[in-house]
Amino acid sequence: MRNDTVALCSVVNDPFVPGFICMERSLRRTNPDWDFPLFVFYEDNICPLSAGSRQLIDKYCDNVRFVCIDVEGFAEIFEYARTVIGTPERLMPAFFILEAFRMKTFGRVICLDSDILIRGSLDELLITDFPFSAVRAADGVTNEPRSFVNTGLMVIGEPLLRGFDLCAAIQSVRDKRPAPGSGKADQAIINMLFDNDSIGYLPRRFNYTKRMLMIEAGALNDYDAYEAFLTARDVRMFHYVGEKPWNLKVRNAENGYGAIEELWTRELMSFADRDLLVFLDEMRRSWFRRYADAASSCAGKYEDGSKGGGGHARDLFEKQVAKRMGL
Repeated sequence: MRNDTVALCSVVNDPFVPGFICMERSLRRTNPDWDFPLFVFYEDNICPLSAGSRQLIDKYCDNVRFVCIDVEGFAEIFEYARTVIGTPERLMPAFFILEAFRMKTFGRVICLDSDILIRGSLDELLITDFPFSAVRAADGVTNEPRSFVNTGLMVIGEPLLRGFDLCAAIQSVRDKRPAPGSGKADQAIINMLFDNDSIGYLPRRFNYTKRMLMIEAGALNDYDAYEAFLTARDVRMFHYVGEKPWNLKVRNAENGYGAIEELWTRELMSFADRDLLVFLDEMRRSWFRRYADAASSCAGKYEDGSKGGGGHARDLFEKQVAKRMGL
């Protein structure tokens, strides 16, 4: 398929720059023939991407095109998100991926979250013949498929690109509420727009999450064992849902993914120069300062049963810290 008929796209702001660069580098390494343009969506106020971040992306990534989103075109979406879904402000940037549905000059648009590692060929995504394709989400406990899709990967075909009116689509769901568990951002809306008959369900290997890996493989504490497990299952895209491998952890439960996050770290270290490592270190220091400020403001509020609910004190503390950090 010619590179002028396929576009890739991702929403990126400053905190997601390391993830995006790692995603793009792993994509080009494992799919050397994929020279398709990769569009980066950002917005100066809601989803800022600094000049320094764009410079880093330009240095490391191939055929990237920056698109500053016109926020006025998302006014109805944001109104619906705030008044009906109750979307927190930190998730508002995620809605900008809906801009992909307006890319009518392409025959196929593939949307990728910036917290994904590409591990193998994605050529199957070029031949799926449904107007819209994605992978079903999985239950976080049983790992069974859910009734909705995870939008970390989406393939939008030409029929949908030619005939889809995003504003009209939003109007059509204004009186509806998302399915439980489908989220409070783009995933919630997209799963209301498309029913089962109109979705091409892709194999799980194209959006395999760290939660799936932990459930199926267990807590191995062994990078090589996880690598072998993913390879044996032909996982092509590995998705770091939840807290990200490049950030210090806020929730204690996220610390159990250390060996799984080593997959991301090794990918990063295979190409990163000092400038990217310095950027990452500065970002982590800033993240730690945010955590320290949030933890300090919550200290003492959940230390005893009368204030914190007894044995649930730690969970309440983590929840409040995460809330203050906008997580």
